[in-house]
Amino acid sequence: MKNTKKEADSKNTNKNYGYVKNRFEQKCRDFNSTFVLIAKSWIKDPSGIISLFVIPTFYFVIFYFLLRNKYSQSLIGYLMLPPLTVITTLGTGLINWKNSVFLKRIDTTGISKTTFLLSLWTFNLLVGLLGVCVQIIVGLIIAQGDAVDQYNSMNWGWFILGTIFISLMSIGLATLIAGIFSSQSMVQGVTMIIYFLSLFLSGIMIPYTTIGSVKALRIISYFTPYMYGNAVTSKSIESAWQMFDGPTYQVFTEIWQPCVASAGIIVALFAITTMTFKWSSND
Repeated sequence: MKNTKKEADSKNTNKNYGYVKNRFEQKCRDFNSTFVLIAKSWIKDPSGIISLFVIPTFYFVIFYFLLRNKYSQSLIGYLMLPPLTVITTLGTGLINWKNSVFLKRIDTTGISKTTFLLSLWTFNLLVGLLGVCVQIIVGLIIAQGDAVDQYNSMNWGWFILGTIFISLMSIGLATLIAGIFSSQSMVQGVTMIIYFLSLFLSGIMIPYTTIGSVKALRIISYFTPYMYGNAVTSKSIESAWQMFDGPTYQVFTEIWQPCVASAGIIVALFAITTMTFKWSSND
């Protein structure tokens, strides 16, 4: 009897293992196929390439030559322009997909919303990181010695972590907004408001010491999620981190604080998006 029971338990264990394995492999196949579809759709649309590579480069050049003598650490913020811009391109792109048959076809294949969103987030994260790499090269071209000095003094671990935080925040906000609203004009309006407020109030384009000198702006900056991600990025250069941890406008006392805040914001955005996202504008 004991042997029979052991054999039955062993069969059940193997059966459960096989089921879990098959489910995992199916999820991986769904993820890969969705990732490829998203990549092909993005490549076919030139607006994404222009928004993530051309426009950030334009801003980089303009702001660098205007402010290089006043803000010596601004270069690191300019590198965050592509991840920040993801919010504008992804939001409108999702609305276009919802108004077409693209998302409906994905829905009919049985791919879950969670799998689709994971593929979408992963692809746009990689695109955002690629945009940062392009801006690093742009910095070497136009800033030359200034760029070399900052790159050599940077802690690249904190820089990469902060970049990932900012990219995922953009992706999360874009998918959430596009999931709530069905009108393209509404999505464009909301994402552009967040984009420009974050551009100037999160310490990306203008150092936080300037923002913090005005009490009202300092209070508003707490409501811009990018401020937390940018604080992590700023940790890569100690003099830039002092803008957030300095004696005058102290926002954080330890680096774990913006890290936890950034991670919490990202997890919350993904959870809410999973519950609110719709395949079609008519749902």
